Amino acid sequence: MQSEQSLIEINIGNPATFHDELEAAVATVQAEATSRRQGILVTRHSYTRFTVGTSHEVLFRTTMERCL
Repeated sequence: MQSEQSLIEINIGNPATFHDELEAAVATVQAEATSRRQGILVTRHSYTRFTVGTSHEVLFRTTMERCL
């Protein structure tokens, strides 16, 4: 049985902070990904909206980006 994962939603307001905000979100879910032995999936929903979370579809110790 797989427990629910938490997703962090990011809305980028300032392009200058884009990378810092994404890196902070990835760092936040890293411990959860390690304990679940899953990878991290960063999903771009639009130019300013992203979600970051663990995913069983991504190899352990890997971060993958997906654009919708």
